[in-house]
Amino acid sequence: MRLTLVWQGPVGAGLFPDDQTALEALRGPGVYLRIKSYGRGRTVSYVGQSRHLLTRIDQHLTAMLSLQTPLRDDDARTIFSGDAGARLAAYGDIRTAAGAAAAEVLRTRFYVALCDEDFAPERLDLVEGALKARLEQRIAAGAGPLACENVQGISADPFADIAEIAQDTGVLAPRDAEIVARALGTEPIRVDAALAGTDP
Repeated sequence: MRLTLVWQGPVGAGLFPDDQTALEALRGPGVYLRIKSYGRGRTVSYVGQSRHLLTRIDQHLTAMLSLQTPLRDDDARTIFSGDAGARLAAYGDIRTAAGAAAAEVLRTRFYVALCDEDFAPERLDLVEGALKARLEQRIAAGAGPLACENVQGISADPFADIAEIAQDTGVLAPRDAEIVARALGTEPIRVDAALAGTDP
């Protein structure tokens, strides 16, 4: 079986849909690609999944604004570690820290692929794992983003009927489709190869 992810977005600061139907759809399950864009075309990526995408996106943005995650400067260099000691130090210069947090939120975009008839919520772990594997391989080969912020492996495939995962970026603006393609490539992800760590 070939599973096709239909990517939508981006969603982020100033980019949440005004339409209630579109906003309600984001309350459902799916996978997401978080992209932070920096100077000189550098990007840092993160792949995740949630049964409540809007809540998860809110958690990411809230963590940045409350200084609970690492922050980078315009050149993608880490300037804040996000641990308790760094937060205590940041309170001494809260204007600078808050400015760095706001800049990080503004450079962050989320692309989402919602669950549908074929992409059942029970498949979230597998799809997330396959996407992470593809992202990690592209970074290692120098073909994708600068870094991935959530590197981890994939568990065994509980859905042997999924042979590959294709990606549909047809509803994205051309620039956004290019961003997703840069992170995850354009070729379908062969699930067996992703699980073995050999998918290109």
